[in-house]
Amino acid sequence: MGRGGAYFIITFLSGSIVYGIWQRVCNFGVSFGLLLLAVTLCMLIILFFHAQENIRPGCKHKQISVLLIYLVFFMLGVINMQRVPADNHTGRGYRKTETGYNGLRNRSETIRNSLTEKIKKLIPDPEEQAVAIAFTLGDKSDIPYTLRQAYKNSGAMHVLALSGLHIGIIYGMISLFLSFLNIHYKTRRLKLGISAVIIAVYAFVTGFSPSVQRAGIMILTYRLLSISGRESSKWSALSLAAFIILLIEPCNLFNIGFQLSFAAVTGITALYKPINSALENVIRHKRAGIFLKPVWSLVSISVACQITTAPLAWYYFHTAPIYFLLTNLAAVPLVTASLYLFVLAVITSPIPVAGDTAADLLQRTIGLLNWVIHYLGK
Repeated sequence: MGRGGAYFIITFLSGSIVYGIWQRVCNFGVSFGLLLLAVTLCMLIILFFHAQENIRPGCKHKQISVLLIYLVFFMLGVINMQRVPADNHTGRGYRKTETGYNGLRNRSETIRNSLTEKIKKLIPDPEEQAVAIAFTLGDKSDIPYTLRQAYKNSGAMHVLALSGLHIGIIYGMISLFLSFLNIHYKTRRLKLGISAVIIAVYAFVTGFSPSVQRAGIMILTYRLLSISGRESSKWSALSLAAFIILLIEPCNLFNIGFQLSFAAVTGITALYKPINSALENVIRHKRAGIFLKPVWSLVSISVACQITTAPLAWYYFHTAPIYFLLTNLAAVPLVTASLYLFVLAVITSPIPVAGDTAADLLQRTIGLLNWVIHYLGK
């Protein structure tokens, strides 16, 4: 996607945000609404100067035409948000009147319930099975209150909610299994098509949460641009994901998960490189750098996410986790290992010894994760 297309999409999103603020200003509070409105207006000003800098001074008619197109996309964003019912601004609402949509949701729920029962047979311990169901299917209803509070206090709730972390790990598994298709650009396209189908099926089974949609669209957009040889942009992929999600369901703008998900990726996109580049000034020994680079990279991602999501977390949940760095350093590797062990346990479940061993390792890994979260949650 070219730069012009990205800016037009950003203008569309600006219109959606401005109208969404107008709808919810009484619920959010005037000060919060004015803050978001100011940020959006700054974005529009940047777009205005972008239009002037990329057009020669003599082409005033072209400047006017580009600005008019920006205005059209801005109004399209406003019109799109008018599809949201007046009483549906809670961040939890979805369309209830469409028979086809409800039918898909019912089918998805049926499949999810069936998979939940299989996970319960695979992992007998209640706490471990509840956590496994949460970060594989997105259902956190069975997690005990004390364990849920421990995850909340330690800043590890994101490992329970399906997010870009989980989709990234799943896509890594798919790429690993389909690595034999990397021999030619045509087979790489086939690999991307298979990956898209698998991620779409997974999103359907898990109920099409905004974070899963965002992560899936971004990953597939990156891969498509890289295969086609075109320059990929993180901001373009992020804005395209938001555009598609809001075009399908504008109610997601008020969804807390949608806001936290995009705030986290915005933080990574904008702040990860500056934070991670500080490694060169801190670690000068080459051998030490080999071992510390992965740790520092994870710390950089955690700090970048925390900077952009902390205001939303404080506003919605009135909490600010102190030990989020320690939590992420422990939780992310354990969740990654748990997902790989989960796939291994499912594949080897028909084999008596191998299946039981994989399931036992999975339960022990999740048990270690819960122990760490309980300790840090105190």
